[in-house]
Amino acid sequence: MKMPRLAAAALAVLSSLTASGVTFTANTLIDYNNGTYENQAIIVKNCTLTVNGSHAFASLLLTNLGQLTHTAAPLGETNNRLDLAISGLLAIENGCLLN
Repeated sequence: MKMPRLAAAALAVLSSLTASGVTFTANTLIDYNNGTYENQAIIVKNCTLTVNGSHAFASLLLTNLGQLTHTAAPLGETNNRLDLAISGLLAIENGCLLN
């Protein structure tokens, strides 16, 4: 299958940053008090990444049906908000979901 040009270019850029980043391939939670992934290149591949609270990422790629979401906040829980600062590239391939 041929990858769209933008997605291929985004993946190439983000792949070059993996030394300072991470690829998620299994469902994962980054909670509001977890600073492990701050300022890293993030790739979400064929899984769901749940991010609660404020976080800063160097870049973000959703690929291969990857999903980015946050935990529900039926009572307005502020720690469950999705609040991202992305300093570099943000790319979302067709079929991926940002919720």
